[in-house]
Amino acid sequence: MPFVVTEPCIQCKFTDCVAACPVDCFRDGPNFLVIDPDECIDCGACVPECPVEAIFDAESVPEEWAEYIEINKKLAAVWPSISEATDPLETADSWKKVEAKEQYLHLDETAAAALEKAPYGPPPKAPPGDAAADASSPPADGPADEAAPAASPPPAAVPEPEPEAASAPPGPAQAAPALAESPTIRVEEPHVPSDPGPTESTAPPPRVEGAGMARKVARKVLPRRLRSSLKKALGRS
Repeated sequence: MPFVVTEPCIQCKFTDCVAACPVDCFRDGPNFLVIDPDECIDCGACVPECPVEAIFDAESVPEEWAEYIEINKKLAAVWPSISEATDPLETADSWKKVEAKEQYLHLDETAAAALEKAPYGPPPKAPPGDAAADASSPPADGPADEAAPAASPPPAAVPEPEPEAASAPPGPAQAAPALAESPTIRVEEPHVPSDPGPTESTAPPPRVEGAGMARKVARKVLPRRLRSSLKKALGRS
């Protein structure tokens, strides 16, 4: 029975097995190798050389990879022969332990027609979950010419208007903060005494200068009877 290359080779494609093969039974795909069952001589020299342990005898292929017996046969008919070892893919180290890689098998139109599948382009360089993974890679069995629609950016957030300040009249502290904070200045008014009202003067009337002289003159000039009449009229002695 011929030997078969299985899923672990996808996205790695180490070619150590090619260098160990005594015949040219390997076929070279974009990111996978297959063995031409018509060229394989069943020597098994390639099995221990595979770093990812992807090569099995057709009778010993794990059940989960049984379909690769047919995949090797169909793709070997359309892929070119490879007879010398080459460098592995740049993605080899990061994909060595990744499982379920069949969806990342790169199929051009010819290979897709051989497997009766839709063609799709190269998978991401980094495995899923890796920060360097190419998010734009096509899904499994998806056509290469069907580009995923670009995600539309989320609408820009419209800022909500700020609520208007309350229109209540400001308090005394708000209206005149300077006056509220300034020290109080007290101005004392002059004391004005209350009006005591009119008072009676007890002082004696002023003495008229020359009154005595007038009396003396009157005694000498006026007759005595006339002076007596004037005294009675004036009520004075």
